Amino acid sequence: MSEVLQDSKVPVDTDNLVEVTLPTRPACNMCEAVDAAYDGATVYGPWAYMCEPCFGRYGVGLGTGRGQRIATGNPIATGGRQNA
Repeated sequence: MSEVLQDSKVPVDTDNLVEVTLPTRPACNMCEAVDAAYDGATVYGPWAYMCEPCFGRYGVGLGTGRGQRIATGNPIATGGRQNA
C-alpha cells in the first residue's frame, strides 16, 4: 500500500517503511541548515541526508530503494530499530 508523505507528493511504501536509528542526526546534505530527518534517494540519483522540507522537494519516497526516516538513539541497544 502506498500513501503520500504529509502535504508533499512523495510516495511512501507503507508495506516496506524503514526507519534507521543513528546516535545523532546528521546535518541535511541539501541545505546544511538543519538536522536531517530522512536518509534517501534524491531526484538527482545519489542518496542524501535530508531535512523535512528538502525531503519534500528532492526525495523520491520512503521504503525499499527509496529512503528511510532517521530516529535517534543507540542503534546497538535497539537492534537498529527504534521502538514505537
